[in-house]
Formats: sequence, C-alpha cells, structure tokens
Amino acid sequence: MCGHAIFLLLNPILSADELVCSRINQNIDAIIACDGCLKSQLDLQTMPTYTVSALNGRLTDPQKLSLATALTDIHCQTTGAPKYFVQVIFVDVASNNYFIAGKRLEHDNIFVHAQIRAGRTLAIKHQLIDAIMCATANIAETDLASVQIYLLDLPSGQVAEWGRLLPQPGEEQAWDAATPADIRERMQKLLD
Repeated sequence: MCGHAIFLLLNPILSADELVCSRINQNIDAIIACDGCLKSQLDLQTMPTYTVSALNGRLTDPQKLSLATALTDIHCQTTGAPKYFVQVIFVDVASNNYFIAGKRLEHDNIFVHAQIRAGRTLAIKHQLIDAIMCATANIAETDLASVQIYLLDLPSGQVAEWGRLLPQPGEEQAWDAATPADIRERMQKLLD
C-alpha cells in the first residue's frame, strides 16, 4: 500500500484526487492478491530506473527518501520484482532550465521518467502509473495534475545491470542461478 492510502485512512474527507488514489490502491491490492490470471506477470523481474525531476529545492531530502521508498514499494508490490533491482534517481533542475510548451516553468511540476523491462501487460503498466502518480502527489504535497509520469519499455537485451545483460521474461531463475555468489551477496545486502 502506498503512503497515499495510509493518508486516506487518516482523513475521512477526501478530495477528488484522493478518491482516485484510493481506488488505485485497492486495484493494486487486488492484483497483488491475484494468484491466477496475472501470476506469470507478477513473477517477472524487472530492473527499473525511476528518474524524478523537479525544480531545484522543490523536494526536500525527507520527501526524496519517502518517494524513493514509495516508488520501490509500488514497483515491487505491483510486479513482484525484488527491491534490489529498483533504482531511483533525483534530478534537481535549475529554474532557468525547465520549460513546458516553450515557456519557463511557472507552476508546480514533478516529472517521473520510469524505464522498465518490456513484457508487462498494459493493466500492470496502468497500475504502476496510477500508483506512482498518487504517491508522488501525496509525498510532494501537490495535486495529481502537477505530476507527469512517462513509463517506457526497454527490451531486456538492451539493458545490463549487476554486470550482465538482463534475461528475457521467463528466464529469471536461470539468470539468478548464474549470478556469481559475491554479486548475489551484494544484492541481498540491499534488502537487509
């Protein structure tokens, strides 16, 4: 459950954005609980990179930590991927370097560029986008319209992490088994 859902439980008067986020979290819980039709999708592992761009100083260090945790949790809960595969990178952009529609940004805007391994269903991608949008808006204390999410598929043969090319969907167990013990140990330490 993302932080926004916890916020909703504590606040009985909900805005339109909060109602949308509440429904999104219920849908994620349903996907996570599903042990049938989407099981093969949940078993896929992915090595996503989430790049969060905002004006310099827009996000505080505590907000960045909360958002990194939320993005990791959302990705792992929605896809079944282990946490040590998730990267979150924050980019602080100088106000004179951020433009929308050819004009210098004059309103609140947080951009999340998500790159995930190809092979997810459109339903899973929509769940990721919606949950990320809600978590970002909640943690950044802004409205949903101030959050942009771009989710891009990367073919596994075009991504290398942990010193190796990613496996094709369905080949994760063999990939894990072939990972050297010292690398697996480094990966496991990220979970401790």
